[in-house]
Amino acid sequence: MFTYEEHCCSGGLGSAVAEMLAECDGARLQRIGLPEEYCYRFGSREDLYRSYGLMPEQVAQKIADRIRRDAV
Repeated sequence: MFTYEEHCCSGGLGSAVAEMLAECDGARLQRIGLPEEYCYRFGSREDLYRSYGLMPEQVAQKIADRIRRDAV
């Protein structure tokens, strides 16, 4: 399962899903969002999303990579 957030992963949807999945055997989760650090970057929303790998094509690539890795 994957979650996507436009902010830090902790305390958001991904955390809630992780808490629920903790009770499931073998459940896997990848949270996609901003790292837990102060953002020193600036620019448009698109610039920031791109620099953090949150553009749709970047997210799709992360998901595809994870699925490929888990299939091996």
